[in-house]
Amino acid sequence: LYQDLAGLRLKCIPVEDKFMALSDFHNPKVDIFKVMVCYKGIRLLPEEYSTDNWLPFFMKLGLESTVAEDFLLECASEIERVIERNENVSCSDLEEKSKLVVQHAHNNALEGNSEQFLADLSKVKFIPCKRVEESLVEICSCDQSCRAVSLEEGVSSTHEDLVWAVASLLPDRAEPVLQILPGTTDPDVSLVVKNCIRVCSTVNQKKANYEELSQSARKRLKEALGKMYDFLQNHVHVDSQAVECLKEKAVIPVGDRFVCAHQVTGRIQKDIQPHLYRVPLEFGPYSRLFMTLGMSDSPTLNQYCEVLKQIYSDTSLKKDLNPNEKENVSIVVRSIFQLLSAGPVSEDFPRLFLPDKLQHLYPAREMFVSDNPRLEDRVKSFAEVHIVDLRGCGLVEDPMNLVNRLPETVRPRLLSSMFREDLVGGASSQCDLKEYCPLVKAYTRRMQSPEFTTGLCQIIKHACAANLYEQEILALLNPIQIVCMKSLQTCLVRIVTGQEIANSSCGAEFYMVLDDGKTIVHLRHCEYPGSLSVVRFVAECLRKVLSKEGFSIGTNRVLEGMLTCRHVEDIASVLEGFQIPGLDAESYVRPVLGDPIPEDHHYWLRCMDDGNCQVGDYVGYQDFKEDSDDIVYYGRVVDIDRSGENGFMYKVSLGVKGDLECSSVSLQDFFRPKEDLPLVEYGGDVCPRNQDSEENDEFKQVCDKIRDMLERAQNLPSEEEKKVVRKLYLNWHPDKHIDEKSKAFATKVFQFLKEELDKMNKEREKYNELLSQKYRSWDNVVRRQCRNKRRYSRKMWTETENHNNTDSNTEQQASSQRAIALPVSAMNCDRGKIGKQFQISKEGRERFKTCGRNAGEAE
Repeated sequence: LYQDLAGLRLKCIPVEDKFMALSDFHNPKVDIFKVMVCYKGIRLLPEEYSTDNWLPFFMKLGLESTVAEDFLLECASEIERVIERNENVSCSDLEEKSKLVVQHAHNNALEGNSEQFLADLSKVKFIPCKRVEESLVEICSCDQSCRAVSLEEGVSSTHEDLVWAVASLLPDRAEPVLQILPGTTDPDVSLVVKNCIRVCSTVNQKKANYEELSQSARKRLKEALGKMYDFLQNHVHVDSQAVECLKEKAVIPVGDRFVCAHQVTGRIQKDIQPHLYRVPLEFGPYSRLFMTLGMSDSPTLNQYCEVLKQIYSDTSLKKDLNPNEKENVSIVVRSIFQLLSAGPVSEDFPRLFLPDKLQHLYPAREMFVSDNPRLEDRVKSFAEVHIVDLRGCGLVEDPMNLVNRLPETVRPRLLSSMFREDLVGGASSQCDLKEYCPLVKAYTRRMQSPEFTTGLCQIIKHACAANLYEQEILALLNPIQIVCMKSLQTCLVRIVTGQEIANSSCGAEFYMVLDDGKTIVHLRHCEYPGSLSVVRFVAECLRKVLSKEGFSIGTNRVLEGMLTCRHVEDIASVLEGFQIPGLDAESYVRPVLGDPIPEDHHYWLRCMDDGNCQVGDYVGYQDFKEDSDDIVYYGRVVDIDRSGENGFMYKVSLGVKGDLECSSVSLQDFFRPKEDLPLVEYGGDVCPRNQDSEENDEFKQVCDKIRDMLERAQNLPSEEEKKVVRKLYLNWHPDKHIDEKSKAFATKVFQFLKEELDKMNKEREKYNELLSQKYRSWDNVVRRQCRNKRRYSRKMWTETENHNNTDSNTEQQASSQRAIALPVSAMNCDRGKIGKQFQISKEGRERFKTCGRNAGEAE
């Protein structure tokens, strides 16, 4: 019955002066019908029929209560037209109507209606835009003039931080429909990229006013950037082309600015502002995105060279660098050469700029590397010559090796390739002593000493892992010839033209020339080792000779230390200071100073005479103050004082026990005993020899040796003389010998020793008396001359005041001085002759002191 009645469309509802069918009316209880009645001419059921009693009955008879899809589309379009016509409608009214349309659209979608309806609805701009948060607007303003947006163009408010500057935001009520619409959950990648670029460029443009941002705006900016980076890092595979647009854009925050990805690195010691920065810690989780945009894990050669290029372009008009630029250049150049030393270099090396001595930047190819210190000093005033500051570049150890690793296109030229130094023959002359000059002998001995050659072996092994022996090092150093010059003068010559530079001749301290395979080093005469520049020059010559044979030694500072150390034994300490390890113990075994010499090696030792050893030799030292006289220690001669009248004094190093000074009495030198001849077959007695004659010959040899030792001991101080005598007593005392034969021989020698000592003591007393007489006569002469001098001085002073006759006074005064000096020189001569044979006893010296007015004048 209800269906039949509904089909008849009975006009049963009175409206004004007519009746209308129920199908022409809409259910007033449906909210969207109620709010849209003024736009579509919707007719609601009269109030008297809108009660709960009538509505169920009328709905069965055809009252319109269902919200159709077409109706929703018409409502959305009507809202769009109202917004476009800019009619005077309140925003709350528009928001209410759009909200109802979205709700019914969502309900219809859940009931499984067609997808075409949602697609058509998403294109209609009927939803009022949401206002952007004020803190975000403070960071980057956006266009909020648009009153409405479609579901297709708008972005959910949950993604406000990603797109607020470039897209319209949908209110929260549109979220249910967005969850159903396909492809509208996340914003488009290109939209986020566009928003990121705009925000970063806006902040960069007003970075001067960055401090004016409120604290909440700064915090909000970091949050927004973090969300954008996180989104792009997770969606870079979705639209990689859009992300590529960020590579050349300044989108990475560092301090109060934004920089490009190629200006940021993961690991760097210090920010090189405004060119190269370290990625901030708070944005470290997004390193994968930054690496995609061009950030490097550690600075590359291209980045460093780009920094130098920017600094060079900034200072092209004015070459002077400010302090910050100098610091940045120093850091960058040092880092470039550290990378060069770490691995191979590609041929496509970027353009390189390097600092000169004045801290000005120039293209590296237009600069020179100083391989000759003398040339550098002479051409540094030339305007066209810019010398690379190797020390400022951090090239302290083996600089030429790193410079040569640069490609040819960016490698600085050698200074010696443009200029050379020639010897001015007429103004240069060789030293009169020639090869006997102390300077030549000192350098030659130092370079040919075992310690120096061993040190070079250590340096070469440490630098290039090459094993050489001392003989091979000597063969390499033999072509080096040191020549001492009394006067040395050189001039500069341009290599390209071969012409001498005018007014370039000047005195020089050193000069090197290659002649027939020999390296001739000319040094101006001076005390060894000369000035620091001379030492550096000799070290550079050594390095060139070794480099020519393919051996690297690293820095020249090691060679300089080996040449300037006081003694050759200090070379080991110099190498230890540079952390250069020693050679293998199997090949170079040396005794430990201060250790006792094994008794089975005592046959190497013999009593040492003056002149039998030189500085650096190993000797045996015996301390007679100890309980045991058989202990002999390893020692090494450090210095020899040959000026003493009573023999040489030796400075001996005993390792940890320290250094001591002693005479040759306490020392024993090493010698190689003659080996026994091989045994031959006995052929009978040819000329039998008497055994007693053999013993007499041996006794004679021992007596001669004892007599010689006693004579030399008399020229030594009393303490040293007592040591010699005590040593002889201990060696030849009969109680020290057990065998009867040796005991008898020792008794005979001991008796001779006592007789010889008595004889020498008598001779000493005799000569002491002779000296006493000579000293008395000398003292009288000196006293008389001193009185004459004082008398003549008073007379000379008076005559000078009265007559001012300085010429005659000077001549007379000189004559008086010569008269006084003659007996004194004669006294010294006589004293020297006698002192070479005998030493004055203590009693004799006391007697001589009484001859003068005081002990000082007598001495």
